[in-house]
Amino acid sequence: RDELKLRENLLKEKPNNKDLQFEVKSLRLKIEEEVKRYMSSNFMRKEIEEFLIRQSQQESFVKELKVLQKHELLPVRHYLHRWLPWIDEAGVIRAKTRLSDSEKNRRMFGYDRIYPIVLAKDHELTKLIILKIHRDNKHMLVNNVENQLKSRFLIQHVRTTIKKTIKESCTFCIRYNTRPAFPLMGDIPSVRLGYYEPAFKF
Repeated sequence: RDELKLRENLLKEKPNNKDLQFEVKSLRLKIEEEVKRYMSSNFMRKEIEEFLIRQSQQESFVKELKVLQKHELLPVRHYLHRWLPWIDEAGVIRAKTRLSDSEKNRRMFGYDRIYPIVLAKDHELTKLIILKIHRDNKHMLVNNVENQLKSRFLIQHVRTTIKKTIKESCTFCIRYNTRPAFPLMGDIPSVRLGYYEPAFKF
């Protein structure tokens, strides 16, 4: 944008310069493309995702947020204590892992794997994320969903949460795994019951 302003000022001084006119037009088009790219679904998706995660953490970790904002440690008995949670620049609670020491690890695993996002097991957003991963990967099993989740998120009792969410919310899996209900047999008609008669008479 600064370069565009500079070219536009030069164009005002030399309005008949065709080279400057071409440069200004090309810079404007380039800026428009950049704006479209930043306003595309991927960029907006990341912004919206961060907002929803912050909202869910504010609803689920009220006491924890107050402690972490003071740069203090959580109580020893808290399940997040050993993960040394902290708040990043976007206001999201993240946990620390043992992968952050090496620069090679950072390039290999990525930021989210080294500092996973903390989510509450009983929040609606957690269930939606589990269902999305489950459906995007063709309704894969619990182990695969767990591995996908652990690459970005830290959830207490993650395996139990995945099983419960799939069992209660995935309509396809509910139908697929449902056992057929066998009808009860009707009463035998009295005509077929011949008392004190030889076998197979009726």
